[in-house]
Amino acid sequence: MSVTVSYTGRFGNNMFQYVMGRLLAHKNKLALKPNWPHNEIIKPTVDKYWAHIYGGDIEISGFFQQACRYLPNRAMIKSWFPSYETANYKDIVIHLRADDYGKAHRIHPQWFLDILARETFEKLVIVMSPIDPEYLSYFYKYNPLVQSGGIKEDFEFIASFDKIICSNSTFCWWAAFLSNASKIYTFKKWLPDPNIDLCWSTVVDGEFWG
Repeated sequence: MSVTVSYTGRFGNNMFQYVMGRLLAHKNKLALKPNWPHNEIIKPTVDKYWAHIYGGDIEISGFFQQACRYLPNRAMIKSWFPSYETANYKDIVIHLRADDYGKAHRIHPQWFLDILARETFEKLVIVMSPIDPEYLSYFYKYNPLVQSGGIKEDFEFIASFDKIICSNSTFCWWAAFLSNASKIYTFKKWLPDPNIDLCWSTVVDGEFWG
């Protein structure tokens, strides 16, 4: 018997689905069929369970966006992926998500600004792709450095920081989760959907922009 994952959504969503499937396979000593669709971005390591494919399949589907599913197994999950070493200890990075959210689901800029006011850092670095000039303008007083590249480039870039302020984005959540950052901020509400609970590390309450 083996576990097959039915992928829905984009890279960040697929990370939750892949890891949930692999945790299920690991717990039950089943094979996980290697159907991960993003090897060009992040290539998981192969474990011993992949070597034994039995008759019959378990197929899982869903979003599995609850931090409590993953936090107890963080060290093991991190071992399944490349190691992201911390390279920047002096600056702070923010991920701003604006590409597919209306203001009603977008974190209010003041949430980020309040966190910045309590932190010490040399340079503010913002990861945002594509650029939303209106949203970005709230941070101009910090004269930020803006990173806006491809998925792989931006993911690895976020994971290289010691201080990370996450948007309510599964993409950024996984970059922070796989990093070795000493300070990670997450948004308490995440989304209006009560079934989504991805708060962990330093949780700060706030409002949506809408």
